[in-house]
Amino acid sequence: MMTNRLTMLMGVGMAAIWLVGCGGTGTTSAASNGTACTPVKIAVLLDQTGSATWTRTPQLGLKDLKLLVNLIKRCGGELGVGLIRDDSNRSLVRMRVEQPPAPPREGNPLRAAKLRKQYRERDEQWRSQTGDQVRAFEESVKALLARKADARCSDVWGAVLRANLFLAEPEPGWGRVARWAIFVSDGRHNCGTKPVKFTSGAKVLVVNGSASLGVLGALHPLRFEIGRPAC
Repeated sequence: MMTNRLTMLMGVGMAAIWLVGCGGTGTTSAASNGTACTPVKIAVLLDQTGSATWTRTPQLGLKDLKLLVNLIKRCGGELGVGLIRDDSNRSLVRMRVEQPPAPPREGNPLRAAKLRKQYRERDEQWRSQTGDQVRAFEESVKALLARKADARCSDVWGAVLRANLFLAEPEPGWGRVARWAIFVSDGRHNCGTKPVKFTSGAKVLVVNGSASLGVLGALHPLRFEIGRPAC
């Protein structure tokens, strides 16, 4: 059990790191050097159907999502988590975090002192608000993750539809946004929603313990097999 848990943590953790290191969202936080990094909007759909057992698709816990939560905190953005079950077109559990304030870059020492004080106040407020948002998200997503992988059929296209709606939402206040859909699934669709177009422009990543893509192959995803990075 411990080995399986560590493998799961490593797999999803490496996927999160891959999003930053290989996916072009930037690894430097706004707070560290005074420049804004790219906000990221991520939809995560978790397969809780019977086939997940024999395709070695992991069942995630709260700790498995921590790196994604930290990525959202680093640059700002939004995380939405949902399930792949017999009716997957359901609302996502969402966590939205605004971009952290950037420290001032001012050469005038008199003006710099004032700007630093204002920055500390904004940063303290941002940290307080973000902490509240993360705690609320974690409380809400616990019940979702606690469900057993016992759905009798897989509405994968319903999950694609929900992810696409979430990722297609305009974010005019953020400018450029990196958009990702992560399907922790074998992609085996056998009930529910008919095939839909994926129009959000988001990049797609499929995570499981086998070579299966199923209907998700139509989205031309990047593949991540547990225990081995895709790049």
